[in-house]
Amino acid sequence: MKKLFLSLAFLLAVTVAGAQPAFTFGPKAGLSLAGLSGFSDSRARFGFVGGGFASLRFNQTIGLQWEVLYSQQGERLKYTVAGQEVKRSLALDYLNVPVMAKIYFYKNLNIEAGVQAAFLINSEDKTDGATPLDLDNLNDYGIDGLIGLGYDFKRLTLSFRYNIGFIAIDPDLNQANSVLQLTAGFRF
Repeated sequence: MKKLFLSLAFLLAVTVAGAQPAFTFGPKAGLSLAGLSGFSDSRARFGFVGGGFASLRFNQTIGLQWEVLYSQQGERLKYTVAGQEVKRSLALDYLNVPVMAKIYFYKNLNIEAGVQAAFLINSEDKTDGATPLDLDNLNDYGIDGLIGLGYDFKRLTLSFRYNIGFIAIDPDLNQANSVLQLTAGFRF
């Protein structure tokens, strides 16, 4: 494992050496389609995602991007318990801080992959026909894996990304966040 890490570090150092990094930053916003893994009857929650980013492109092939994003997540459920229909809307709002490596493979088209720290800033359970969830048990944080595609125009950047939670939203449940995001950003 140590040899693999050293080899990757050496490869990155050789690739970056002598390159003139290009730094850009700006706002980004878009839509999210979120759900929780583990519920078969769940329906996605549409929401807003927005914030800012900073990007450092080392050369024609490799870049890094940091972001701070507000993200509306959660899910909608419709199920039956003891013959009674239950409708539930679980709204989970997060402050996400992703860090991603970007590999440019065709002009400005890139694959982005990384991790993010997710901090729960608001939660609401609207339930019709059942006892609301105990929101005090929700984890205040999460760690998510990210993978996606992006394209960088001169000033505009587009990104389509999938986020999967590595930590359950509730220690007593086995559901983690699962989110698709489509965003556009303006680069300065």
